Amino acid sequence: MTLFLIKSDLGTLEDGIPNPDAIRKLIDSIAAGELSFLVIQQVQSPQIYIQAFLDIEGVCLEHREGGPERHYSSRGVTVEQAHAAMMSWASGTEDWRSGVTWQRAQI
Repeated sequence: MTLFLIKSDLGTLEDGIPNPDAIRKLIDSIAAGELSFLVIQQVQSPQIYIQAFLDIEGVCLEHREGGPERHYSSRGVTVEQAHAAMMSWASGTEDWRSGVTWQRAQI
């Protein structure tokens, strides 16, 4: 079983398996401008994560699967899309890959 760290402006919130209700509340807080980021990261692989943050286009998602060449983003997603993608990613299903449009991130 994969274990995760869940991080936000509030610090490291929990480890283990992400709680869908808690993740939704955190994403809602990002959309409302109350928090600036949320990261769900694999404990055993710190360069494998999915994150949400707010920019001028709205809620944005990024995921990374190793080095910078494997870092992708999706801009202007809805809260529902962000929640679905983050929970799908954490549960190990592949739905998150097709739920939004991913582009290689410019980092």
